[in-house]
Amino acid sequence: MVSAGVRALFEKHKVGVLLPTYNNAQTLGSVLSSVLEYTDQVIVVNDGSTDTTLEILKQFPQIDLISYPANQGKGFALRKGFQRAVEAGYDYVISIDSDGQHYADDLPLFLNKLETNPSAIIIGVRNMEHASVPGKSSFGNKSSSFWFWVMTGLKMNDTQSGYRLYPVRQLKDIRFITKKFEFEIEVLVLSAWRGVAITEVPIRVFYPEKGKLQFTDVTVDPATGAVQLRAIFPNHDTLLLPGLYVRATINQGINPKGILVPQNAVGHNQKGEPTALVVDEKNFARLRLLKTGRAVGGTWQVLEGLKPGDRLITEGLAKVVPDMPVNPQPAGQASKPAAGR
Repeated sequence: MVSAGVRALFEKHKVGVLLPTYNNAQTLGSVLSSVLEYTDQVIVVNDGSTDTTLEILKQFPQIDLISYPANQGKGFALRKGFQRAVEAGYDYVISIDSDGQHYADDLPLFLNKLETNPSAIIIGVRNMEHASVPGKSSFGNKSSSFWFWVMTGLKMNDTQSGYRLYPVRQLKDIRFITKKFEFEIEVLVLSAWRGVAITEVPIRVFYPEKGKLQFTDVTVDPATGAVQLRAIFPNHDTLLLPGLYVRATINQGINPKGILVPQNAVGHNQKGEPTALVVDEKNFARLRLLKTGRAVGGTWQVLEGLKPGDRLITEGLAKVVPDMPVNPQPAGQASKPAAGR
């Protein structure tokens, strides 16, 4: 339970939370729910998401939403959020990523730091030496921090962290150029050149551990359909003990070249191999040998043998043999005999 005092600090200091998001539908809802436990002063910028982001955001009518159809980049989204924050009367915003990497529990750390640093950008510093942090993230951060020091003379520990407090009114007259992830270093450099103080506060960070499914001892509960699987994954800090539960996200395999076709359009030859009839450019029926995967509803997943744009025969197959001329029509629109005939 978040104390009323924390909510009061958001209001007292005119602090909002800024959440830019792009195609993070899997984590967006939980991140928003955790942030809203601390404050309702939340601005979400939907940066042209193409997944179910908008449907999820409809569940949170209390947020201030900015949305546009085409993806522009995180920097553009942050700049839009800064502008809206100033218009809404905020003096500060705390930016937090929507991918679940940051903990909303750390929001009070920024408010406490703000009490003694009212004019500063406050960077949430991650422990980049933790075993779960990807090596490329650690290396990239060191490189970015080095060049920031070269350009400003200031030594910072985490110039790539997206969890920050920005004094938006002090930044509104700075002319920014970048629109992508590089904005997060540009805003620090240009702010430092303008004399805006930059300080840090330690935060926690969550990077999902990658595990491996072991398809042994798989059990299915016939009453509920629940499946129990065995998985192996790291336990760096020995936080997990026997009997504890974890939440895992299991991604289904995606075949970008796979095609779903109606089951009735797939036949079999004498060898039992799946086949289908397609119409060629001269309107002749041609037999194709297929490689199929699993059934999906009333369709077969075709892995090989068909390509986008093929005209597949799905109706009237009993009257068609390979290499005969046909008069193709869109499925479901075949001509019918006149009434009375």
